[in-house]
Amino acid sequence: MPEQLHDKQSVLPSVTIIMPSHNRADRLEKALQAISAQVYPLELVDLVLVLDGCSDGSSEVVEKLKPTLPFKITVISQPQGGPARARNVGVRMASGNILLFIDDDVVASPQLITEHITFHLRDEKAVVLGTMSPPPAHQRPIWVRWEEQILLKQYADMLAGKYKPTARQFYTGNSSVARQWFLSTGEFDETFLRAEDIEFAYRMQSKFNLNFYFDPQAIGYHYANRSFASWKRAHYLYGRYDVIMDRDKGHNWIIPNIRNEFKRRDHITRFLAINLLNRRRSQNLLSKFIWVNAQLTSRIGLSAIAYKSLSGLANVLYWQGLHDELNVGKVAEKKASTPMEAHS
Repeated sequence: MPEQLHDKQSVLPSVTIIMPSHNRADRLEKALQAISAQVYPLELVDLVLVLDGCSDGSSEVVEKLKPTLPFKITVISQPQGGPARARNVGVRMASGNILLFIDDDVVASPQLITEHITFHLRDEKAVVLGTMSPPPAHQRPIWVRWEEQILLKQYADMLAGKYKPTARQFYTGNSSVARQWFLSTGEFDETFLRAEDIEFAYRMQSKFNLNFYFDPQAIGYHYANRSFASWKRAHYLYGRYDVIMDRDKGHNWIIPNIRNEFKRRDHITRFLAINLLNRRRSQNLLSKFIWVNAQLTSRIGLSAIAYKSLSGLANVLYWQGLHDELNVGKVAEKKASTPMEAHS
Protein backbone atom coordinates (compact mmCIF):
# COMPACT_ATOMS: atom_id res chain seq x y z
CA MET A 1 0.00 0.00 0.00
CA PRO A 2 1.39 3.45 -0.89
CA GLU A 3 3.01 5.36 1.97
CA GLN A 4 0.38 8.12 1.88
CA LEU A 5 -2.31 5.54 2.69
CA HIS A 6 -0.25 4.13 5.54
CA ASP A 7 -0.04 7.61 7.02
CA LYS A 8 -3.82 8.10 6.81
CA GLN A 9 -4.99 4.56 7.52
CA SER A 10 -7.05 5.64 10.51
CA VAL A 11 -9.14 7.89 8.26
CA LEU A 12 -9.29 5.79 5.10
CA PRO A 13 -12.70 6.10 3.45
CA SER A 14 -15.12 3.23 3.08
CA VAL A 15 -15.78 2.11 -0.49
CA THR A 16 -18.90 0.66 -2.07
CA ILE A 17 -18.35 -1.03 -5.41
CA ILE A 18 -21.35 -0.89 -7.74
CA MET A 19 -21.37 -3.75 -10.24
CA PRO A 20 -24.30 -4.34 -12.62
CA SER A 21 -24.36 -7.69 -14.41
CA HIS A 22 -26.36 -9.20 -17.24
CA ASN A 23 -25.74 -12.82 -18.31
CA ARG A 24 -21.98 -12.88 -17.81
CA ALA A 25 -21.63 -15.74 -15.36
CA ASP A 26 -18.37 -16.83 -16.98
CA ARG A 27 -16.69 -13.44 -16.41
CA LEU A 28 -18.47 -12.45 -13.21
CA GLU A 29 -16.55 -14.98 -11.11
CA LYS A 30 -13.20 -13.52 -12.25
CA ALA A 31 -14.40 -9.99 -11.52
CA LEU A 32 -15.41 -10.88 -7.95
CA GLN A 33 -12.24 -12.82 -7.25
CA ALA A 34 -10.20 -9.82 -8.35
CA ILE A 35 -11.89 -7.70 -5.66
CA SER A 36 -10.87 -10.35 -3.13
CA ALA A 37 -7.23 -9.80 -4.09
CA GLN A 38 -7.20 -6.03 -3.46
CA VAL A 39 -4.47 -4.63 -1.22
CA TYR A 40 -6.86 -1.99 0.14
CA PRO A 41 -8.30 -3.02 3.54
CA LEU A 42 -11.29 -5.17 2.61
CA GLU A 43 -13.05 -4.44 5.90
CA LEU A 44 -13.63 -0.99 4.38
CA VAL A 45 -15.03 -2.43 1.15
CA ASP A 46 -18.47 -3.69 0.27
CA LEU A 47 -19.92 -4.59 -3.11
CA VAL A 48 -23.46 -4.22 -4.41
CA LEU A 49 -24.02 -6.66 -7.26
CA VAL A 50 -27.17 -6.06 -9.30
CA LEU A 51 -28.13 -9.08 -11.40
CA ASP A 52 -30.11 -7.39 -14.14
CA GLY A 53 -32.38 -9.93 -15.82
CA CYS A 54 -29.81 -12.72 -15.60
CA SER A 55 -30.90 -16.11 -16.94
CA ASP A 56 -27.53 -17.82 -17.35
CA GLY A 57 -26.95 -19.13 -13.83
CA SER A 58 -25.19 -15.99 -12.58
CA SER A 59 -27.14 -16.15 -9.31
CA GLU A 60 -25.97 -19.72 -8.64
CA VAL A 61 -22.36 -18.78 -9.43
CA VAL A 62 -22.49 -15.91 -6.93
CA GLU A 63 -24.16 -17.96 -4.20
CA LYS A 64 -21.48 -20.63 -4.52
CA LEU A 65 -18.70 -18.02 -4.42
CA LYS A 66 -20.18 -15.88 -1.64
CA PRO A 67 -18.82 -17.80 1.40
CA THR A 68 -15.26 -17.43 0.08
CA LEU A 69 -15.36 -13.67 -0.45
CA PRO A 70 -13.47 -11.59 2.19
CA PHE A 71 -15.72 -8.54 1.79
CA LYS A 72 -19.39 -7.83 2.31
CA ILE A 73 -21.52 -8.39 -0.76
CA THR A 74 -25.17 -7.50 -1.34
CA VAL A 75 -26.82 -9.28 -4.25
CA ILE A 76 -29.95 -7.87 -5.88
CA SER A 77 -31.82 -9.76 -8.59
CA GLN A 78 -34.27 -7.82 -10.73
CA PRO A 79 -35.98 -7.92 -14.14
CA GLN A 80 -33.80 -6.52 -16.88
CA GLY A 81 -33.92 -2.73 -16.89
CA GLY A 82 -30.59 -1.77 -18.40
CA PRO A 83 -27.26 -0.61 -16.92
CA ALA A 84 -28.48 2.85 -15.81
CA ARG A 85 -31.31 1.42 -13.74
CA ALA A 86 -29.08 -1.33 -12.34
CA ARG A 87 -26.46 1.19 -11.22
CA ASN A 88 -29.11 3.43 -9.68
CA VAL A 89 -30.41 0.49 -7.66
CA GLY A 90 -26.86 -0.27 -6.56
CA VAL A 91 -26.19 3.31 -5.47
CA ARG A 92 -29.37 3.36 -3.37
CA MET A 93 -27.98 0.40 -1.43
CA ALA A 94 -24.51 1.90 -1.04
CA SER A 95 -23.11 3.01 2.31
CA GLY A 96 -19.48 3.76 1.43
CA ASN A 97 -18.00 7.25 1.33
CA ILE A 98 -16.66 6.51 -2.15
CA LEU A 99 -18.63 4.91 -4.98
CA LEU A 100 -16.48 2.79 -7.28
CA PHE A 101 -18.14 1.67 -10.51
CA ILE A 102 -16.74 -1.52 -12.04
CA ASP A 103 -18.26 -3.58 -14.82
CA ASP A 104 -18.82 -7.32 -14.54
CA ASP A 105 -16.32 -8.04 -17.32
CA VAL A 106 -13.54 -5.93 -15.77
CA VAL A 107 -10.90 -7.74 -13.71
CA ALA A 108 -9.34 -5.28 -11.26
CA SER A 109 -5.60 -5.25 -10.70
CA PRO A 110 -4.69 -5.66 -6.99
CA GLN A 111 -3.87 -1.94 -6.62
CA LEU A 112 -7.04 -0.63 -8.30
CA ILE A 113 -8.97 0.49 -5.21
CA THR A 114 -5.84 1.88 -3.57
CA GLU A 115 -5.07 3.95 -6.66
CA HIS A 116 -8.57 5.42 -6.71
CA ILE A 117 -8.49 6.27 -3.01
CA THR A 118 -5.10 7.96 -3.27
CA PHE A 119 -6.69 10.68 -5.42
CA HIS A 120 -9.74 11.01 -3.17
CA LEU A 121 -7.48 11.56 -0.16
CA ARG A 122 -5.68 14.36 -1.98
CA ASP A 123 -8.80 16.09 -3.28
CA GLU A 124 -12.32 15.81 -1.85
CA LYS A 125 -13.71 16.95 -5.22
CA ALA A 126 -11.91 14.24 -7.19
CA VAL A 127 -13.53 12.07 -9.85
CA VAL A 128 -11.10 9.29 -10.74
CA LEU A 129 -10.98 7.56 -14.11
CA GLY A 130 -9.17 4.23 -14.25
CA THR A 131 -8.26 2.22 -17.33
CA MET A 132 -10.12 -0.52 -19.12
CA SER A 133 -7.07 -2.23 -20.52
CA PRO A 134 -7.06 -5.10 -23.02
CA PRO A 135 -5.99 -8.26 -21.20
CA PRO A 136 -3.25 -10.47 -22.63
CA ALA A 137 -4.27 -13.57 -24.59
CA HIS A 138 -7.95 -12.64 -24.72
CA GLN A 139 -9.70 -13.56 -27.96
CA ARG A 140 -12.17 -10.93 -29.15
CA PRO A 141 -13.52 -9.71 -32.50
CA ILE A 142 -11.73 -7.05 -34.52
CA TRP A 143 -14.45 -4.44 -33.84
CA VAL A 144 -13.85 -4.87 -30.09
CA ARG A 145 -10.11 -4.52 -30.64
CA TRP A 146 -10.84 -1.32 -32.60
CA GLU A 147 -12.68 0.07 -29.53
CA GLU A 148 -9.69 -0.84 -27.38
CA GLN A 149 -7.38 1.09 -29.70
CA ILE A 150 -9.63 4.15 -29.48
CA LEU A 151 -9.51 3.98 -25.68
CA LEU A 152 -5.74 3.45 -25.59
CA LYS A 153 -5.28 6.52 -27.79
CA GLN A 154 -7.43 8.55 -25.37
CA TYR A 155 -5.27 7.37 -22.48
CA ALA A 156 -2.06 8.23 -24.35
CA ASP A 157 -3.36 11.68 -25.30
CA MET A 158 -4.33 12.48 -21.71
CA LEU A 159 -0.94 11.34 -20.43
CA ALA A 160 0.79 13.42 -23.11
CA GLY A 161 -1.19 16.48 -22.02
CA LYS A 162 -3.04 16.89 -25.34
CA TYR A 163 -6.20 17.36 -23.31
CA LYS A 164 -7.25 17.04 -19.70
CA PRO A 165 -9.62 14.35 -18.38
CA THR A 166 -13.21 15.54 -18.35
CA ALA A 167 -16.73 14.26 -17.84
CA ARG A 168 -16.49 12.88 -21.39
CA GLN A 169 -14.16 10.15 -20.08
CA PHE A 170 -16.37 9.15 -17.13
CA TYR A 171 -16.77 5.49 -18.13
CA THR A 172 -18.42 3.45 -15.39
CA GLY A 173 -16.44 0.34 -16.29
CA ASN A 174 -13.79 1.72 -13.90
CA SER A 175 -14.38 5.09 -12.23
CA SER A 176 -15.06 6.54 -8.78
CA VAL A 177 -16.65 9.54 -7.13
CA ALA A 178 -17.58 10.53 -3.58
CA ARG A 179 -21.11 9.40 -2.73
CA GLN A 180 -22.09 12.90 -1.59
CA TRP A 181 -21.48 14.33 -5.08
CA PHE A 182 -23.39 11.53 -6.76
CA LEU A 183 -26.44 11.77 -4.49
CA SER A 184 -26.52 15.58 -4.72
CA THR A 185 -26.57 15.32 -8.52
CA GLY A 186 -29.38 12.79 -8.79
CA GLU A 187 -29.24 9.50 -10.67
CA PHE A 188 -28.33 8.08 -14.05
CA ASP A 189 -30.99 8.82 -16.65
CA GLU A 190 -32.67 5.44 -17.16
CA THR A 191 -33.99 6.40 -20.60
CA PHE A 192 -30.40 6.35 -21.89
CA LEU A 193 -29.31 2.98 -23.28
CA ARG A 194 -25.80 4.31 -23.95
CA ALA A 195 -23.68 7.21 -22.63
CA GLU A 196 -25.76 7.47 -19.43
CA ASP A 197 -22.51 7.72 -17.48
CA ILE A 198 -21.22 10.63 -19.57
CA GLU A 199 -24.55 12.46 -19.37
CA PHE A 200 -24.55 12.06 -15.58
CA ALA A 201 -20.95 13.30 -15.35
CA TYR A 202 -21.85 16.42 -17.34
CA ARG A 203 -24.65 17.17 -14.88
CA MET A 204 -22.41 16.52 -11.91
CA GLN A 205 -19.63 18.70 -13.28
CA SER A 206 -21.97 21.59 -14.11
CA LYS A 207 -23.33 21.59 -10.54
CA PHE A 208 -20.16 21.12 -8.52
CA ASN A 209 -17.16 21.87 -10.76
CA LEU A 210 -15.40 18.67 -9.76
CA ASN A 211 -11.83 17.73 -10.68
CA PHE A 212 -11.38 14.81 -13.07
CA TYR A 213 -8.20 12.73 -12.82
CA PHE A 214 -6.96 9.95 -15.09
CA ASP A 215 -4.95 7.31 -13.22
CA PRO A 216 -3.21 4.84 -15.59
CA GLN A 217 -2.22 2.71 -12.58
CA ALA A 218 -5.86 2.02 -11.64
CA ILE A 219 -5.86 -0.85 -14.10
CA GLY A 220 -8.95 -2.87 -14.90
CA TYR A 221 -8.50 -5.62 -17.49
CA HIS A 222 -11.54 -5.49 -19.75
CA TYR A 223 -12.67 -8.90 -21.03
CA ALA A 224 -14.90 -7.33 -23.66
CA ASN A 225 -16.86 -9.27 -26.24
CA ARG A 226 -19.97 -8.28 -28.15
CA SER A 227 -21.66 -8.83 -31.47
CA PHE A 228 -21.15 -6.69 -34.55
CA ALA A 229 -24.84 -5.73 -34.42
CA SER A 230 -24.41 -4.47 -30.84
CA TRP A 231 -21.30 -2.53 -31.86
CA LYS A 232 -23.18 -0.82 -34.72
CA ARG A 233 -26.17 -0.02 -32.53
CA ALA A 234 -23.92 1.64 -29.96
CA HIS A 235 -22.46 4.11 -32.45
CA TYR A 236 -25.88 5.01 -33.80
CA LEU A 237 -27.14 5.65 -30.25
CA TYR A 238 -24.10 7.79 -29.39
CA GLY A 239 -25.20 10.17 -32.15
CA ARG A 240 -28.79 10.33 -30.90
CA TYR A 241 -27.79 10.83 -27.26
CA ASP A 242 -25.35 13.64 -28.07
CA VAL A 243 -28.29 15.55 -29.56
CA ILE A 244 -30.52 14.73 -26.56
CA MET A 245 -27.83 15.93 -24.15
CA ASP A 246 -27.52 19.20 -26.07
CA ARG A 247 -31.22 19.76 -26.72
CA ASP A 248 -32.90 18.38 -23.59
CA LYS A 249 -30.23 18.37 -20.89
CA GLY A 250 -28.88 21.89 -21.25
CA HIS A 251 -25.41 20.89 -22.47
CA ASN A 252 -25.76 23.22 -25.44
CA TRP A 253 -22.07 23.32 -26.29
CA ILE A 254 -22.12 19.71 -27.58
CA ILE A 255 -23.58 20.30 -31.06
CA PRO A 256 -21.25 23.26 -31.85
CA ASN A 257 -18.30 21.09 -30.78
CA ILE A 258 -19.52 18.25 -33.00
CA ARG A 259 -19.77 20.59 -35.99
CA ASN A 260 -16.17 21.69 -35.44
CA GLU A 261 -15.05 18.08 -35.05
CA PHE A 262 -16.69 17.15 -38.35
CA LYS A 263 -14.68 19.83 -40.17
CA ARG A 264 -11.48 18.21 -38.88
CA ARG A 265 -12.40 14.72 -40.10
CA ASP A 266 -10.53 13.33 -43.11
CA HIS A 267 -12.05 13.65 -46.59
CA ILE A 268 -13.12 9.99 -46.84
CA THR A 269 -14.98 10.09 -43.51
CA ARG A 270 -16.80 13.28 -44.45
CA PHE A 271 -17.63 11.93 -47.91
CA LEU A 272 -19.13 8.73 -46.45
CA ALA A 273 -21.08 10.56 -43.74
CA ILE A 274 -22.60 13.02 -46.21
CA ASN A 275 -23.30 10.68 -49.11
CA LEU A 276 -24.67 7.77 -47.10
CA LEU A 277 -26.94 9.85 -44.88
CA ASN A 278 -30.49 8.42 -44.94
CA ARG A 279 -29.43 5.77 -47.46
CA ARG A 280 -30.10 2.76 -45.24
CA ARG A 281 -29.69 0.17 -47.96
CA SER A 282 -26.28 1.56 -48.91
CA GLN A 283 -25.34 1.68 -45.23
CA ASN A 284 -26.27 -1.98 -44.83
CA LEU A 285 -24.22 -2.95 -47.90
CA LEU A 286 -21.24 -0.99 -46.57
CA SER A 287 -21.70 -2.62 -43.17
CA LYS A 288 -21.62 -6.13 -44.65
CA PHE A 289 -18.57 -5.32 -46.75
CA ILE A 290 -16.69 -3.87 -43.78
CA TRP A 291 -17.66 -6.81 -41.54
CA VAL A 292 -16.05 -9.23 -44.01
CA ASN A 293 -13.13 -6.95 -44.90
CA ALA A 294 -12.22 -6.18 -41.27
CA GLN A 295 -12.06 -9.84 -40.31
CA LEU A 296 -10.05 -10.87 -43.39
CA THR A 297 -7.53 -8.04 -43.19
CA SER A 298 -6.97 -8.55 -39.46
CA ARG A 299 -6.30 -12.27 -40.01
CA ILE A 300 -3.49 -11.55 -42.44
CA GLY A 301 -1.88 -8.95 -40.22
CA LEU A 302 -3.40 -5.82 -41.74
CA SER A 303 -5.27 -4.63 -38.67
CA ALA A 304 -4.57 -0.99 -39.55
CA ILE A 305 -6.76 -1.35 -42.65
CA ALA A 306 -9.48 -3.05 -40.59
CA TYR A 307 -9.41 -0.25 -38.01
CA LYS A 308 -9.65 2.42 -40.73
CA SER A 309 -12.71 0.81 -42.31
CA LEU A 310 -14.41 0.35 -38.93
CA SER A 311 -13.76 4.01 -38.10
CA GLY A 312 -15.49 5.02 -41.32
CA LEU A 313 -18.53 2.88 -40.54
CA ALA A 314 -18.68 4.09 -36.93
CA ASN A 315 -18.80 7.68 -38.18
CA VAL A 316 -21.54 6.93 -40.70
CA LEU A 317 -23.68 5.34 -37.99
CA TYR A 318 -22.98 8.13 -35.50
CA TRP A 319 -23.95 10.89 -37.96
CA GLN A 320 -27.09 9.00 -38.96
CA GLY A 321 -28.12 8.79 -35.31
CA LEU A 322 -27.36 12.46 -34.81
CA HIS A 323 -29.35 13.40 -37.93
CA ASP A 324 -32.34 11.26 -36.89
CA GLU A 325 -32.52 12.78 -33.43
CA LEU A 326 -32.14 16.32 -34.75
CA ASN A 327 -35.15 15.69 -36.98
CA VAL A 328 -37.15 14.30 -34.06
CA GLY A 329 -36.50 17.55 -32.24
CA LYS A 330 -37.54 19.63 -35.25
CA VAL A 331 -40.79 17.70 -35.67
CA ALA A 332 -41.61 18.10 -31.96
CA GLU A 333 -40.82 21.83 -32.12
CA LYS A 334 -43.03 22.24 -35.17
CA LYS A 335 -45.93 20.46 -33.49
CA ALA A 336 -45.55 22.58 -30.35
CA SER A 337 -45.63 25.79 -32.38
CA THR A 338 -48.71 24.80 -34.39
CA PRO A 339 -51.91 26.31 -32.88
CA MET A 340 -54.49 23.73 -31.82
CA GLU A 341 -57.73 23.75 -33.76
CA ALA A 342 -60.72 25.11 -31.88
CA HIS A 343 -63.34 22.53 -30.96
CA SER A 344 -66.87 23.38 -32.07
